[in-house]
Amino acid sequence: MVDCKKQKERLHDVPVVGKIAGCLMLAEVALPFVAIAVFVFDREVSDVLYGLGLDPAKLTSFFFLQNKYDFFLTKIASANLRLYDFHIFELVAWFAILVGVMRLVTTILLLDYVDARLDIRKIFSISGVKFFFGWIFIVSVGFYSSMNVNIGKSSAIFRSLMVDSPCAFLCVQAVVFCLVSIFFFEGLWLILQLAVAVRRRGSLVQPAPARHPDGA
Repeated sequence: MVDCKKQKERLHDVPVVGKIAGCLMLAEVALPFVAIAVFVFDREVSDVLYGLGLDPAKLTSFFFLQNKYDFFLTKIASANLRLYDFHIFELVAWFAILVGVMRLVTTILLLDYVDARLDIRKIFSISGVKFFFGWIFIVSVGFYSSMNVNIGKSSAIFRSLMVDSPCAFLCVQAVVFCLVSIFFFEGLWLILQLAVAVRRRGSLVQPAPARHPDGA
């Protein structure tokens, strides 16, 4: 028998969690615009970071940003290369990851109240299996595009941007990183919902009653 009291308590908590998840979703939507803004005011933002204790001579903790910086030093002859632009990229990346993780944690609390199959069909008009493989493909290509600096060599526009304005090139890749992060965490949430929905559906399947030998 269902415990009505516990069910009411859970339903009472949904609006609070839902509001938090909704606010984090708005933060995700704002991520690309935040990335552009901090790169526009990169010098001012970096001054704040250095004032808070960030070492201006230390490279970033992300391996792909280290690779980008080494590539610019050895392969791209640009007089406009500035280390603090890589610190700005690191700030954007950490912020995107933090918002995504918080969004995922809060939405996990709503797994019992949302049917992912309806969400996927309503938003993408595809089945869960197609969404899963499409999610893997888009996330892989997106993160590769935002992390790999060599992709800029394949386009004359991007190569010119890398030489004339490394800051603008890094800003483009940071925006791509934000967009892919949003799709990664939102897609992961939908996949978790699908897993819960499939498990719940399996638990509702009742075994057929056993028949007596006499056919009664």
